Order: sequence, then C-alpha cells, then structure tokens
Amino acid sequence: MAVFANPLAMTPPTSGLAIDAKSLAGLKVAAGKDPQQALGQAAREFEAVFLNQVLKSMRESLPKDGPFASSSNDTYTQMLDRELSKAMSAKGTGLAAVLEKQLARAMAPKVDPNDPKLTAAQKAAATAHSLGGPVAPHALGGKPAKHSLTGAAAARAYALPAKASAAPAAAKVPAAPAKANAAPATPAVPAKVSSTEAQKSFLAKVVDLAKAPAASVGLSPVFVAAQAALESGWGKHEIRRADGSSAHNLFSIKAGSAWNGATVDVTTTEYVNGSPVKRVEKFRAYESYAEGLADYVKLLATNSRYKDAVAKGQDARGFSQALAKAGYATDPAYSQKLTSVIAKARAATGEA
Repeated sequence: MAVFANPLAMTPPTSGLAIDAKSLAGLKVAAGKDPQQALGQAAREFEAVFLNQVLKSMRESLPKDGPFASSSNDTYTQMLDRELSKAMSAKGTGLAAVLEKQLARAMAPKVDPNDPKLTAAQKAAATAHSLGGPVAPHALGGKPAKHSLTGAAAARAYALPAKASAAPAAAKVPAAPAKANAAPATPAVPAKVSSTEAQKSFLAKVVDLAKAPAASVGLSPVFVAAQAALESGWGKHEIRRADGSSAHNLFSIKAGSAWNGATVDVTTTEYVNGSPVKRVEKFRAYESYAEGLADYVKLLATNSRYKDAVAKGQDARGFSQALAKAGYATDPAYSQKLTSVIAKARAATGEA
C-alpha cells in the first residue's frame, strides 16, 4: 500500500479547509471591492479545483475492492484529496499564473477608438483591442461569417502612417521559385522597409493582378486591392497552410459545400448573438494570388447579395456601404474603414 505524506506539510497552513464555503464568499466580497486584486486568488482557486479533478480521476482508476472499501472511506478520501489539491495549488503549478494573465487582459478597460482625445497610436491600440481575433473570414458561399476583423489587421489596415517608421518586411506576395540546383546565396543583411513602402508595394502588386478580373465586372482594381489590404492586414495576416505557405486567400473566403477545391483549416473567432465563439472553419486555398482574386470577383458578381456593390464599383463610398449592407462583415464601422482605406489606396496609387 502506498504511503502518503501529510499533504498539509507541503505548504504553510492555509486559512481554512478546502471544503469551507466561506472561502468562496470571501472571494466574492474581494472581487466586488477590488476585481484586479482578486484575480490571483480566483486563479488559485480554479487551479485547486483542477488538481482535485486530476486526483479524483486517479482515484477512480484504482480498484475499489478491499477490506476497507466503504462509502465512509470514500468520503474521507475526497476530503483528503481536496486538502491535498489546495496544498499543491498553494505551491503553484503554473496554471494559476497563466489564468491570471488571461483574466487581466480580459478585464482591461475598454477605450472608444473614435475618442477625439486619443493619439493616432492610442486609436490603433484601441481598435486592435476592441476588434481582436485570429483571422478575419467574412463572407462566403452566400452567407457572411459572423465575426470581426482581427485587431492587428484592423489597426494596421485602417491607416497608412503619416510618417514612415522602420518595419520588419514588406507584404508577402509570391516571388518566382528558386532553381533546385542553384547555389546558395551569400547571406545578406535585409534592408529595412518602411510601413508606407511595404503597403504601397502590396497595393501595386494586388492592383496589377486584379485589373483583368475587376475590369470584367466594372470594379475598380484599387477598390479590390484596398479591401484585400483591410481583410489581410496588408498581406501580413493572411491565411496560411499547415506548412506555413500562403493559401493565397486575401479575402478570407470560406469553403462552402459547393467548393470542390483545396481547403485550409483555421481557428477563427465567430460572433454569435454578439458573443465570441472559437471555431475551426474551412477556408478556400488557391494556387496563386491571381486565382484567389479572380474567385473573389466572381463571388461578388454571381452572388445576388452583392449586386449593388458591383453596380457601385467605381464609387468608393457607395461600394463600401453596399458591401456592409449586404452583410459582408459584422463590424458596424466596416463601411467607414473600407472607405478610408480606399481613399488612401487611391492616393498611394495615383488614382483620381
């Protein structure tokens, strides 16, 4: 028979028994007075509950037969496990610390991005906080995805910075593949590219690829490129395959039942009745950006919901409002954001 050391000797004596309901009442009082200060205690209580479930599962895996098996013995064993789990959580397993950080972020004060008193950097941060999410898949197959734009993508896409600052790298648009037998290139220090230059490069490449399909339905290629920028964070937050390569899906188009091509599974935040829900959804994957752009234009042209948007393909405000009205995105400010990005894209590309 295994011999257990005194669980209470693992840590200094606690303020009471784990089964004492008063500890929960005290936590409620502390949370009402100072929610931030009560976070740590709440996280440790949850850690204790989790450890108790682990011990319970271990107990249930053992055979129950024996001369000492009885309901009374089970009761005392449960009491022992509760005290043991509380003692273990007091020492800390790391779970409470992780929970405390997550809860602290969730309790961060909300700031209105439209507050005129905020600086440009503060507005970007507020927008990212209020619109947070992993990806921004919106429309497809005929039904728009119920979720908002990723915070990072929205913060970057909403405005071209007035002053260029050093950024890691330009938006990733495919380059010609290297030859298999080519000698390895001499390592070189990559030149820093400003955010403005990277965004202009992204626009130029997407506009060039969008010209033919957009012209076929009367859409401005700059409008298409601007929406790609808004949806993908200027190409920095696009959907990727399991191996890290691009799915060439700049518009986060979902793979509906009618889609027979390649797909990519992506964990996304869907908004159902105003509440965020994590889901794994399938999105379309293309062999090239040109193929993805052509499919996006085809979607707008063949889906009756976007008829007005296509009809206003040369009117920035009308195009943006029609897309929002058709349910392309759940963000209530989507129309204004797209109109703003289109204006900046026009200025960057020289379109009147």
